[in-house]
Amino acid sequence: EARANLYSRSKYSGLRVNRETAVILAMRVALYEGSWEKYHKGTDFATEDNSDEFFREVMSWGDQYLFPAGLTLHMAATNPKATNIDDAFSELFNSNDLSGIDEVTLWKKYSLADGVFNTVTQQLSGGVTDNVKPSGLSKSLVDNFLNVDGTPIDPTDEKYKDFNEMFEGRDGRLLAMVMHTGCKFKSNSLMNVRAYDETGTGEEQKENNKDISSPRLNGDGIYKNVTGFHTRLGIDTTYVTGNCETAHVLFRYAEGLLCYAEAAAELGQYNDNVAEKTLKPLRQRAGVDYVAPVADPYFPFQGLSPAVQEVRRERRSELSLQGFRLDDLMRWRVAGTLKGVEGRGRGAYLGKDGVLYLSFSPALRKEGLNHVLTDNEGWMDPLKEYLPEGYKFNEARDYLLPIPPDEIQMDHELNQNPGWPTK
Repeated sequence: EARANLYSRSKYSGLRVNRETAVILAMRVALYEGSWEKYHKGTDFATEDNSDEFFREVMSWGDQYLFPAGLTLHMAATNPKATNIDDAFSELFNSNDLSGIDEVTLWKKYSLADGVFNTVTQQLSGGVTDNVKPSGLSKSLVDNFLNVDGTPIDPTDEKYKDFNEMFEGRDGRLLAMVMHTGCKFKSNSLMNVRAYDETGTGEEQKENNKDISSPRLNGDGIYKNVTGFHTRLGIDTTYVTGNCETAHVLFRYAEGLLCYAEAAAELGQYNDNVAEKTLKPLRQRAGVDYVAPVADPYFPFQGLSPAVQEVRRERRSELSLQGFRLDDLMRWRVAGTLKGVEGRGRGAYLGKDGVLYLSFSPALRKEGLNHVLTDNEGWMDPLKEYLPEGYKFNEARDYLLPIPPDEIQMDHELNQNPGWPTK
């Protein structure tokens, strides 16, 4: 009913709720419910397994409303200077005006003239994420992205210890997500990770190494990165140093495509026709060849069909840093796999033979990097002291949050969620 009574996106260029966004929201909700019921079947968290009904609903909304809406993926960057495979994807998140990109069905506009602004570019290009705490992206996220030939990586390969080699020949979305050599960094300088040249006098060394710009691993307080993988997504190409007008994406056509592909895979109906409408164009934009799904022994979640596995991989690649991951882990009932020491997030390789470590001067290695936490193999392990036994996720309780006891006291019809104390 909402869909029928709303204007299309074109009426207000995506600045007001519209029928295309309603369609994507409906698909999101149905997919969540269907997958929750399927994967929580037999537990206290599920009611009845009517998941196929919800998956069919997702596909029905796609066939009846999403595909006929005429939306398109933003395939080619509009910047005449664009030359990289990540440029088109990046433009979705580093532009001020998304009115002409119909893939973005709903977005928030900022205006310095109207006093509505953000500081995303200022902070990210300065090497920090926010003003609350230090942060960093995980090695698990980096490992998720495919090679450009469509094959998954072998994360045990020695090449992935090299901070530069790990980005070579990879999915363009990885390049858009994570700061790497060649990116604008630290307020308009280029990130450049290479071995520090220790020859010559102190002044000569300073001159010879002035082009090196590595992730901030030895900063103070919140102004540092704790994994070596710093967020790049969202940095405006103008690299402003103060308040900025970078638009905020709320709903995208790409999410609808991923909902459709996942529902088809869960129903056993993922085929070339589905791929042509969903995963193939998403990978094409990222410069990745489409390869028919095959089992990946290094994928975090095993026991899935190759189709479900690849749709989940694609979802993480396309929707990372956009607020979806926790909900996905919960509805797939896989949060428990992150328990223990191995489930604790790792970062880049910081072994003394690695280029990331060697990019710092001997003095900084001694004074700063010795405080960076690593595991026994040299991979950054920022939560080592905070979670010595890893996440203690209680699978019999933690898939739902507790209802506050005072709410139960006010409404005796409420029952506490499974596993939580009633008082």
